[in-house]
Amino acid sequence: GGHYGGAGGYFPSLRAFAEAEQVAYATACRVFAALREEGMLYLLKRKWLTGGGICPKDSPLGRHCRTKLIGVHVKEINNPYISELVCNLQKHAQRTGFQLIVRTSENDIGEEKDALRYFAEAGCAGVVNFPSSGEGLVPFYEAYPLPMVFVGRTVSEKLTSIITDNFGIGRHIAKFLLGYGYTRFLYAGPERLPDQSNERLNGYAS
Repeated sequence: GGHYGGAGGYFPSLRAFAEAEQVAYATACRVFAALREEGMLYLLKRKWLTGGGICPKDSPLGRHCRTKLIGVHVKEINNPYISELVCNLQKHAQRTGFQLIVRTSENDIGEEKDALRYFAEAGCAGVVNFPSSGEGLVPFYEAYPLPMVFVGRTVSEKLTSIITDNFGIGRHIAKFLLGYGYTRFLYAGPERLPDQSNERLNGYAS
């Protein structure tokens, strides 16, 4: 709802923007590049449209995104857990008449932004995101114009996430082994535990 309209609406051309703001064309180009980098502008059929949050269905970008396409960003495709989830998602999508576009970033923030921009400009109806561990992407996520669900990590209280109950998993495994009479067993993990592995270990020890 800013000076140039709400999410998913048309934004002036480079030349019109430069004239309206009384800046040089080169300056306008730098402004557009910065806004696009932060997810505030999208280019669709040579027209600029605004980000700034989930766009209304009747906005220009919203009408463009009424497709049977779902974008899937994967931070690392060689992760067997993620690969299996994506395969199951693909099967479900096919049964309901949708198709997936899958892109991977290998935990590169720039590549992830490129993938998410591509999904919006390709007309995807929504996005499933297995996000990278990089910081600084929350403003980009919150300005994203399409519905997006995050899997495996909570990135913001404002955004929808599906996460694993690592504490419950660790506790369930330990109870399973105890149920079979094992009282001496070992938890094996990396030397430096990420947060979610700590949760799993805590559940295991509880």
